Amino acid sequence: MPSDTFINLKLEKKRKITAALLTEFSENSLANSQVARIVSGAEISRGAFYKYFADLQDSYHYCLGLVLQEVHAGMGEKFERLRSVDDYFRFVKNFINSSEDNQYFSFIKWHFTENEAIVGEINNFPAKANLISSSVLKWGATILCHETIRQYLLEPHLKDQLLNYLRISLKKIEG
Repeated sequence: MPSDTFINLKLEKKRKITAALLTEFSENSLANSQVARIVSGAEISRGAFYKYFADLQDSYHYCLGLVLQEVHAGMGEKFERLRSVDDYFRFVKNFINSSEDNQYFSFIKWHFTENEAIVGEINNFPAKANLISSSVLKWGATILCHETIRQYLLEPHLKDQLLNYLRISLKKIEG
């Protein structure tokens, strides 16, 4: 995670650095990312980069947290209101259809296609939350919806087939 030095930077400088990081990780896999391009884009020294982050992977984790927070903003409430398999299906279909217009689409795609193997799975997966209070439908739908989105990012040409499988699977969970 970023150092206190980074956290205490003026907002404008922090935004500029964050933008350079997001650009780098949206255009390159973590394995091919370069501190040189980040510091150039952020207009900071290499030494400053290492004052703010332990290494490239540390800066990636920082960005991943920001992206997940942004992508999931407001979704939890919407997802909690879903009641039927048709609601879940429409939610995922709408999310997938609008995903390519999302400013973080490339970042997330790189994460699932390349970077997840380096940094590991996302630990705050909502379906791992309190299973005792979840219905079977809600738990199963959460798992299926997230996996459908993940598979779409990995294989966008399978969009229609994935959505069809999601609809069939949700119907089976519903009974």
